[in-house]
Amino acid sequence: MEKPVDPEDLNEALRQRLPGAERHRALALAHPRTVTERAWQLVCLGVALRHTGNYGAALQALDAAVALNPQPRAERAAYLCAVAVHQDRGDHEAALRISRSMPE
Repeated sequence: MEKPVDPEDLNEALRQRLPGAERHRALALAHPRTVTERAWQLVCLGVALRHTGNYGAALQALDAAVALNPQPRAERAAYLCAVAVHQDRGDHEAALRISRSMPE
């Protein structure tokens, strides 16, 4: 996975790409209490960016979530979304590779 980026940069990218999307703006402004909460926010950000077709930024958000070393369910969600992003891009080999390396 790529080097994690500053989550604040990802939040700003989301604000710029999804103007008027109140739910996503609230996500970007939320203050997590735990590392796992922050990871879930990044997973949600990754999902939102995937749906806009911004696959590179989606993968950055998911990489940042995994880099936080959150609880297993949040980490697994990040991997699952990354698999979906790679499938959307048509990179089925990468999707399969990530799927096989997914934590249990």
